[in-house]
Order: sequence, then structure tokens, then C-alpha cells
Amino acid sequence: DDDDHRDDDEANETAPFPILPYDDAERRQHPGRIDIGTRNGETVAVEITGLSGIAITGPASDDIARALIGALLARAGPGAAEVLLTTDLAKRLLPDLDSDGTIRGAQSTDHMLRAIEAEMIARTRRLAAADAPDATSYRMAVPENPLPLLLAVLADVPDDSMGRWSALLASSPRLDIAVLFLAANRAATGQLVADANRSVTEVTPHPLAKQLTGAQLFGLRADEAVEVLGAVAAAHVTEESDTDDVESTQPITEAHPNPHVDEVHSPARAQIG
Repeated sequence: DDDDHRDDDEANETAPFPILPYDDAERRQHPGRIDIGTRNGETVAVEITGLSGIAITGPASDDIARALIGALLARAGPGAAEVLLTTDLAKRLLPDLDSDGTIRGAQSTDHMLRAIEAEMIARTRRLAAADAPDATSYRMAVPENPLPLLLAVLADVPDDSMGRWSALLASSPRLDIAVLFLAANRAATGQLVADANRSVTEVTPHPLAKQLTGAQLFGLRADEAVEVLGAVAAAHVTEESDTDDVESTQPITEAHPNPHVDEVHSPARAQIG
């Protein structure tokens, strides 16, 4: 009982993120600016694209990934962010979510890679048409047609696609496409190691190490993630009714039809099993 009580206290002290929205204009410009943990009693915030290419490893990596996904969707608001997982990883991380398109599944890592490459081409053209150097500038220039941040999370990278993933990682952040790995691999540009308590014990590269070493990252179990994502989706439904002046975003599978990318998981109709 004492252990359970301590766990509850720890969970309360490190609540993953607020469900209520931040300032609307700020979060529309920077949907990926999220709180990911605490260090020395202070909240640690990052741009999710600043973590792109990082491999999150250690016994709590799945819990950390769930919290990152939840924080992003809570922060971004309706239509401002999408998450792409392989179907196997979606079942592992978020086994009890139905679909409305916010969290999507690709049949394999290769299908995910092709979908992201196609999305990068489309976004590059949109930025060029608006004479915008990056996604943030594009949102400022074309506020009526927001560009959703895309977070891709995957566990394994086949050896024969390492080069393509490396090339993708070099140019995707300016397009607001972030890629996180849940296992060390040669395509990763850095590594974050966290222990069972989600305390960061090792980080590369150096700028992230200075910011994150010693931090305790937020984490969610699968059942907690389902509950949180359901609450986020319910809040977003209310918000959408008040934002009719903003065009709907183009989700990745509609912009680039692909039978291997499905709307397999979403927070809109969460089922707690």
C-alpha cells in the first residue's frame, strides 16, 4: 500500500501536461513546443522537432513516447498535429484507441518512410509557393491554411533503408516533421537513455545533454494514455466548433493516398479496456 501511495504521489507531482489549451495564436505558430519533464523543480520544455532523429532507449521508453504524443496533441489543438506509427508499434503503445485520423498507422517501416518522403515533397512545394523558408514562416504567411506538425515514431529501421532515413532527418525539421526512434540504430542522430524512473542518464548530442541530463521525463502507461488522449479529443471537438474561420488541414493520407497508411488509431473515440 505504501508503494502504491508513493507511486500516486509521484504521478501527481509529474502530471504529464495540461489538457486546457495554451494561448491559441502561440500554439498555432509553434504546435510542437511542449513540456516533457522536470529538472531541479523546473519544467523542461522543448521543440519536438529539436528531438527529431533521437533514439529514446531504456526500460521506460514506451511510457516516455506516449507522454510525448499526448503532450503534442494536447498542445497543438485541432488539426495542428498528426502522429504516424507503424501498426505494430501503435498496438504496443496505444492498444485501445479507435480512429479518426489524428493518430495513423503505416503497415511497415518502409511504408512509413515512403509516406513521409511524399509528405516532405508536398510541404517543400507549399513552402516554395508561399516563399516561406520553414513551416513556422508558412503558418505566419498563410494562417488560414495551417500546416500540421507531423510526428513519426518507430521502433526498428531496416539496414537497407538507413541511408534514406538519414537523408530524411537532415531536412525534415524545417518542414515540421519530427522522427523519433524507440531503439538505437545507425540512422539516429543522437540517443537519450532514461532509467526505469524516467530519469535521463545519458544524452547525445551535446546541446540536448546540457538541457536534458538529469531531468525526469513525463510518462504515461497505455491505459493512462488512452484516458488522456480521449480527454484531449473531447476538448478539441469543443474548440473546433469555435474555429470555423480556419480551414481544415490536409492529413497525410489524403494529401498522398496510400493503401498502406491507415487511420488505425485515434484519441477521438478512446476505449479503455
